[in-house]
Amino acid sequence: MNTLFLNLASHQSLIACVHTGQVVSRAELHPRMTDLDLMQAFEAVVTQAGWKHADVNRIACVLGLGGFTSLRVACAFTNALSFALGIPSAGIHLSEVKLAQGSRGFKSPATRGAWWLHSTKKDLLFIRGFGKFTEIKPEPECISIADLGTYVHAGDAWTGELIPEHESLVQAKGMLKADEKLVQEILPQFLDMLTYESQTLLPWYGRGW
Repeated sequence: MNTLFLNLASHQSLIACVHTGQVVSRAELHPRMTDLDLMQAFEAVVTQAGWKHADVNRIACVLGLGGFTSLRVACAFTNALSFALGIPSAGIHLSEVKLAQGSRGFKSPATRGAWWLHSTKKDLLFIRGFGKFTEIKPEPECISIADLGTYVHAGDAWTGELIPEHESLVQAKGMLKADEKLVQEILPQFLDMLTYESQTLLPWYGRGW
């Protein structure tokens, strides 16, 4: 199974061609790239993988959280390619990618837990709970920095993307940053766990799924 992976939502933006069990080609992207830049990157990784367009069987796209334009570009590209090739797609939340990358606090989600944290403004961040914290925050939610202490405690594991001020704050609270694997290390298994459908993907900006 050949899967195209696209992430323009993260500081670690990436496009990759993944064949069952391995990443066969990949390219780091600038999250603010244009439609034309993305098409050129797609052509490059497909060529590097030794594929033709018709060899792509499915597409996985990170829907958010991220910049307004970058998410629209990613979703529009995925929807257009899915329609043109007649193949299914899967939409992914950035927190789910981070969950797959994390190794501290994530290995046994049923008994352990970790927080996904993502800075949005100096006084706001997004939070989501995994494992034993799922019941507290099952969906990503934007909260104030002042309210963070209501949910997290010393010793809690976290992963995500924080500005330096926020990272210093969670460290001061005694939280433990999860050791993360590289995206390309987790992609083959992660992509096989997703559900692919014929659908129109929409960007996720934090106002609901």
